[in-house]
Amino acid sequence: MGSPLRILLIAYAFPPSADVGGNRIVRFCKYLPEFGIQPTILTVQTQFQKRLDHTFLAPPAIQVIRTLQYHTPLDWYAKWKSRRHPNDSRNYDGKPKPQKTSSTSPRRFRQHLLSLLSIPDAYWGWYFPAMGAARHLLLDEKFDAIVSTSPPYTAHLIALSLKKRYQIPWIADFRDPWVNNVSLPSSRPKWRRKLEARIEASCVKSANLVVCNTDWQREVMCERYQKLPREKFSTLTNGFDDLEAPPSLDFKKHKPLRCLHLGGIYEGRRIDTFCAGLSMLVKKQKLDPDAVKVLFLGDTDESQIAACREVAGELMDSGLIEFRQQVDREEAKRNLWEADLLLIFQGAYRAQIPLKFYEYLSTGKPIFALSQQGALSNVMAQTGVGIWAGEDDPCEIGEKFLLALTLPVQPAEIIQRRWSEQFHFRSLSRQLAQWIQEFVAKQRADPEERNPPR
Repeated sequence: MGSPLRILLIAYAFPPSADVGGNRIVRFCKYLPEFGIQPTILTVQTQFQKRLDHTFLAPPAIQVIRTLQYHTPLDWYAKWKSRRHPNDSRNYDGKPKPQKTSSTSPRRFRQHLLSLLSIPDAYWGWYFPAMGAARHLLLDEKFDAIVSTSPPYTAHLIALSLKKRYQIPWIADFRDPWVNNVSLPSSRPKWRRKLEARIEASCVKSANLVVCNTDWQREVMCERYQKLPREKFSTLTNGFDDLEAPPSLDFKKHKPLRCLHLGGIYEGRRIDTFCAGLSMLVKKQKLDPDAVKVLFLGDTDESQIAACREVAGELMDSGLIEFRQQVDREEAKRNLWEADLLLIFQGAYRAQIPLKFYEYLSTGKPIFALSQQGALSNVMAQTGVGIWAGEDDPCEIGEKFLLALTLPVQPAEIIQRRWSEQFHFRSLSRQLAQWIQEFVAKQRADPEERNPPR
């Protein structure tokens, strides 16, 4: 067997970052060497990551290049706003929380200014340090391919510049959509949305392969870029890794039944109708309030908690519904295994499947999801792991929740064995390695591509 191919993997989120996006990348780094691919990670220094989890470790023997991130006018604006208005409803990354709209000139000017300061996203201060580190690295070492992953989309712009300069095969991994991402502020001016579409198109046309993590999103991209060959777009889902239950775990259902949502609840998702459905069940005496406990474990937006309190304050006061802050991975894993029913709130993200679904799947625990018809509902039907309901009707949600409480737990080892070929990160990494090897072989066979300009 020859020497492994070397890839430069550009990823903003990487351990010890607690960002969920780092999970996909770290699993690829774990398994790619088995298939002849040796990754080097280009990421940002940990001081620039918002949340850290030091129990989340990178695989050993993986070279990691960490760079600075320059402060941008958006950062200065955010600091100025926080000093002037400590309780201002704007996040550090410049994304406005939901608020009443206004047609006043100052507000329109602010929207245009923030849109201008966050092109292509709030992390563009990473672009220049990352480009400098990448150019220095490529002068001294040979890489056979580049893989970039987003969000943030700045990672793709770094890869785009490197592809144009060095003509190295490039795979662009879209963990989330860009142009049709419903999590982006709807208040973005029309010119900003058009610019995003142009920037995405430039990346898509230059990349050798565009990877989407659901078939739904792949179809969206194929439809948007009908002039490009369909084989330019491929699906590589998220997945699960080996996950062993604690040896002392009791698989009998608990009293009260433990229902768990793992992770934050942010804009674009809603829990108020779920909480209203629970409240209706209790008031109609269809649900014993002492028989169930619902735990939201993660950084839930305050507006979401307020919406829950408005429709089901009594359930929060009684402890039936509880919100706790995010914990490290080991504590989250313990709560995951102790749950009886696992919850997903997918909202309007029809083309996406949250990574937590695959981790849920590997436990064998039943799943109850609030979602529109889309990628998540399809994979739930495919795997038969639970029940989903629309997010608008509390009555429907309540009735289906009662059914979900009766679903049995399936042995984790059987579930993992059944779906390992399709969803285990070893299998997914094998597919990614195959694509990389194909592109490298194609370039080596093309005389015009053998000695790209430096």
